[in-house]
Amino acid sequence: MAIVNRQEIKFGRQFGHADTHPGDGSRLSDMTAEVRTEAMAHFHACPVRERVVAMFGNDWTFKRYLECNHIHKHELLDEALKTNFDLYKQLISPIKRLEGELPDQTINPANIPPSYDTEMSPLSAPTGYAPSRIILVWAGIKAGVKDSSGTNSKERVAVIKNKLKELVSRAKDPIELTLAIAEEAIKMDADSEQIIGHLMSLDILKEQGCKTMYKEILTRMETEAPVTYKKYLEMCTDTKRMNSEGIITPDDLK
Repeated sequence: MAIVNRQEIKFGRQFGHADTHPGDGSRLSDMTAEVRTEAMAHFHACPVRERVVAMFGNDWTFKRYLECNHIHKHELLDEALKTNFDLYKQLISPIKRLEGELPDQTINPANIPPSYDTEMSPLSAPTGYAPSRIILVWAGIKAGVKDSSGTNSKERVAVIKNKLKELVSRAKDPIELTLAIAEEAIKMDADSEQIIGHLMSLDILKEQGCKTMYKEILTRMETEAPVTYKKYLEMCTDTKRMNSEGIITPDDLK
């Protein structure tokens, strides 16, 4: 049996801390497409990059990880560091796995650090996975196209940036921040089904095994993000919509 060298630090960075470039002096531009994607997958805490690459290709996968990391690091972490240090500390801290809630045991061990068995990295958790993707959906208006409120895409991004500063400054924990981002995005007519697909991702539940955290997200969604909760319940009555976005249902959390 081949021995797998599992490393906490690769490319000079920890697993799943939203970095956008190596920390060991190497340059992404000098790497092959495959190695560049491997590096960004490590920074983004994706343990299944081979599967993603098979579906979308190296170029798309690398860019997706990079843009998510960039948003998480610069729109959330940097802002929290300035205005909400308690939240910042929570956002950069690994989360201990609960007894009986193990990650997917079929994951390639070469893609994950030894600590993966006992803790979720900051970006492995639902509160690390979902926010940047929700923000991308929120801002996903093509240039020159107006949304229902008459705001063009450039102005919309400015509004989103200002709103994120407000949400980050007042959030008490990562779940509150994640739900607040989803709620504001849906209120601005962003695609609610895509947002809920990221917020309640069945793939991440299967990958991380973090049923208790998703139960808390769902419980708190009802009071902290009521518009999102209503949309979620509507989706749960439609099998086609549920399967299309791959969402967790209440039955999955029993």
